[in-house]
Amino acid sequence: MTDKLAIVQRALQNIGTRTTITQNDLDTNGSNEAIQANIIYDNTRDDLLRMAPWNCAFNTQQLV
Repeated sequence: MTDKLAIVQRALQNIGTRTTITQNDLDTNGSNEAIQANIIYDNTRDDLLRMAPWNCAFNTQQLV
């Protein structure tokens, strides 16, 4: 499974920045890139999971 840091690093590469961030940066909002990634990451992930019925995104529970 790909972690948040790897996804953010790829996104930074795709937009052409030379900045790299560490897990510590993400945890502590240590750079502007980390702050922006933390703002948008969760909402974007949730939006993508809602776009299609991904088998890996279902959470089921037994009802009594």
